Amino acid sequence: MLILHGLLNKSSMQSLRPWRYLKFRSIGRFQEGRPVELESIRGQLIQAIQKLVKDADQEMTKAIISTGLAEKVQFVKMELSKSSSNLPLIEEKEEKIMQEIKTKISQPGLILD
Repeated sequence: MLILHGLLNKSSMQSLRPWRYLKFRSIGRFQEGRPVELESIRGQLIQAIQKLVKDADQEMTKAIISTGLAEKVQFVKMELSKSSSNLPLIEEKEEKIMQEIKTKISQPGLILD
C-alpha cells in the first residue's frame, strides 16, 4: 500500500488521466482509431430489449398462474374473441382482474416458484 501511495505522489493526476481514459474505453470495447459499428450496437440493443420484454412476459405469466388468476384471464380472452358488442363490460372485467393481480403481486409471499 505504501508503494502504491508513493507512486501516486510521484505521478500527477494529469499524467494518470490518459491512462484511465484508455482503461475505461477498453472496458467499454471502444478502441481509438477504430470506427464504431453503430448498426451492430443498435442490433445488440434491440435484442437486449426484446429479451427483457420476453422475460417480463414470462414472469407475469408465472405470477398470474401462481396467484390463481389464470382462469379469469382466460375467460376474459374468450369473451373478447366471441363478441365486440360488450366491449365496455369486458374492459371493466379486465380492469378488475388487473387490480386483483396488482394487489396479489404486491403482497409478499404469495408468489411461489
